[in-house]
Order: sequence, then C-alpha cells, then structure tokens
Amino acid sequence: MDDFGYINARIRAKKEKLLKRQEIEELLQTENFEKFVENLQKTEYSRDIERGEIDLEKVLRGINKNFSDTIKGIMEFSSGNPKELLYILLSRFVVANIRAIIRGKMRNIKPEDIETALFPVLELDEPKLKSLLSKEETSEVLELLLTFRIPLPFVITSKLIKKVREKDIEFVENYLESSYYSYAFGKVKGGDGNKEFIRYMLNSWVDLKNIVGVLLYLKYGISPLGKIELLPYGFLTDNQRKALLKAQSLKEVSEILFSTKYRELSKLITEGDIIGFEKRFEEVLSLWAIKGFLKDPLSIAIPLAYIISKYNEVVNLRIIAFGKYHGLETYEIRKEILLI
Repeated sequence: MDDFGYINARIRAKKEKLLKRQEIEELLQTENFEKFVENLQKTEYSRDIERGEIDLEKVLRGINKNFSDTIKGIMEFSSGNPKELLYILLSRFVVANIRAIIRGKMRNIKPEDIETALFPVLELDEPKLKSLLSKEETSEVLELLLTFRIPLPFVITSKLIKKVREKDIEFVENYLESSYYSYAFGKVKGGDGNKEFIRYMLNSWVDLKNIVGVLLYLKYGISPLGKIELLPYGFLTDNQRKALLKAQSLKEVSEILFSTKYRELSKLITEGDIIGFEKRFEEVLSLWAIKGFLKDPLSIAIPLAYIISKYNEVVNLRIIAFGKYHGLETYEIRKEILLI
C-alpha cells in the first residue's frame, strides 16, 4: 500500500521536533563542552545521552543513536513504494558504515573510535556493527558480513576480499561507491515523479563525489589522471568527467564547471576553498530537497527532505561537540557547520 498521506503526516509531526536554527546557534554559543552537553540534554537528544560523567565518545554515540532510532521509526511506519524508495537512499549509509570500518581497520584505528562514525540503519543494526568491529583482520569484516545473509547494495566478491587483504583502499572505496550507485540507479529507472526525485539526488551526490575527488588531488599539486576513477553517473557528461581528470589546476576545474549547472559554485574553487565548495553544494542540494515540504503532500520528497534535515542536524551537533571538547573558538566551529 502506497499510503503517502499517512506517512507524510507522521513525518510532518517529526519535523516539528527538529532543532530550530536559533537552538543550534545557542548550542554553538555555549562556553564549554560540559555546558554544551547540559543544554543538549534539554532537547529530544536527552534520551540518548547518558547522565553523569560524559566524554566525547559517549556524546557522539548518543547523537548517532538518535539519528538511527529516527530512521528505524520511519521505516517501521512506512510501507509499499515509499518504503522501497527510502530503502534505496538509506542503503547509502550501509555502504558508508562498511567503508568506515574497512578504512579504520586498515589504518589501525581503535574500534571505539570507528564506532563514533557509524549510523546503524536497516538490517545492519548495532549488534551486527559491533560484531564487525570486533574482527582483527580487515578481510574478516567482509567474511562475517557474508554470514549475516542480509541484503547489501553491493556484491562481496573474491576480488574485493583480495583487495581488502592487500589494503588497496582506493579500489575498495571505489568498488563500494560504484556498486551502490549501480544498484540505486537500477532501482529507479523510468517511473513517476518520485523516482525522478530520487534520481536527482543520486546524480547530485555522484557529481559532488567526483568533483571533490579531483579537487583534493589538485589541491596538493597532483594530477588526478590515472590516480582516481570517477563514477560514470551524475549530471556531468562523459566528456566533462574526462576533462576533470585531465585538469592540472583548480582554475581549470572551475572553468570546466562554469559551463555546467554548477556555474555559481565553480567560483569557490578559484579561491581554493574546497571545503566551502562542498558545504555550499550540500546546502544547495539540501535546500532543494527541503522544498519538498511545500510541494505535493503525496510525494517521497517529504520524508526525504526530513531525513536530509535530520542528518544535517546530527552532523552539526557532532561538529559542535567535537569543537567544544577540544576547546575551539566559536568562530572556528561556525566555519564547519551548515545552517540551512
């Protein structure tokens, strides 16, 4: 049953619980980490953050849990086509979790530190993630994942396991990303406006990943050609992607993007502001999606816009928590958050 009316009514009620811009600003203005936590515990995050002596790890885990519980609730009251479409988008978090665990294991990061970057969603719940984190060898992560017998937006092949053992992080990350987008685009071919909406989001995410990937190499004076493999999706044409790979400077990338839909954003690149470009890109995409709250009440745009808003809120809270814990000045933290 595709009951968008019921699902979106529930989503609109949840939207009212999102932190207002002024509330984020007040948390940003708190004098220290302890005061930040105290104020955060006065919000709906109180049920996820332990009382008593609190450290950064516990706070980040609580913020992540709030997001995970929110997603779980949405999926539980969703059904039919809306649930299927949301499942496609949320599978991106499954890929992100696996990528974070593999990258962390390859770099010998402590399991508890990797865990603060994870969002348990869909079938890859908290107990399963903890089991994956407990593995010593990186390849054992994929081997255990196979035994879970849960749907994944990528196939675990012998080649993937081999590359993991060889610690070829570039191949592994590209394999996971390209597999996810191949899976997602395959699920939303043709169809109505809802599938078109999903395709727009997917294409935008691909362009962002491709562009930023090229920029990061050029920032350090390294030609991206032969170093990275761009995803064969997005709004950019094949020729434009090839041009990006051949670019020798940030200015060249800006000139390439000037003739695309990213014309306004391209100006940030000439200033060497890669982080600014990424944040502005995400802001534009988020604002576009959030307009879904004002459109068709029987559209996938409403739950998607809510999820994007919630995720943006969670990322901002994580940045503020990290900044306050490490004693950064408010203006330094403000540069990193995204207020929409």
